Amino acid sequence: MKKILFTLLIVTNLLAFNLMDIFSSNHEDYVPKRDATTTKNAKLSIKYIKHTQVKDDMSDTKRENAIYMLNEFLSILQNNNFNNAAKKSVPLMHRSLLTSNQKDLDGDTKRFSFKKAFTNAKNYNFPVAVTRIDKLKTTEIGHGKNYDAGVEYKIWIAKKESKGYSAPIVLFFKNGSDNPKISYVGSI
Repeated sequence: MKKILFTLLIVTNLLAFNLMDIFSSNHEDYVPKRDATTTKNAKLSIKYIKHTQVKDDMSDTKRENAIYMLNEFLSILQNNNFNNAAKKSVPLMHRSLLTSNQKDLDGDTKRFSFKKAFTNAKNYNFPVAVTRIDKLKTTEIGHGKNYDAGVEYKIWIAKKESKGYSAPIVLFFKNGSDNPKISYVGSI
């Protein structure tokens, strides 16, 4: 009985520690993970961009960070149930799409655009195959404490086996930052 209680205590503490780490981290500075697998995926995505001769005005650093972000987001959507995908996506999203405590997607985002993206993600290439990048005229998003000035890019990703049109995910780069946040996902 003591072993079971001790094991439960350890598991509970580990879960609490992991949740605290997720929710106490500053989502503004979140950078997608980079390991052997994500680097390989990013290289494949960048090779695809060069092969299709996608033209854009993004710096190499911004483009690379955008690719890592898109691959991480698609991986989350394709490999989790809806609730886990929503929780794991929080650090990737711009704070204007989050609840006031920044710990979950806001209700409208979760019920509509995120739900659509989650449902359709299985239809898209992984690693992502970027077919087009458009710089939008947006210079600021959010309001109040969620306000940020910067620039948005609409990045189009291809469906698997060319079945249907590519669709965009919108990434926002805050002024002075090369690390993007997702600002719209409902088109995939």
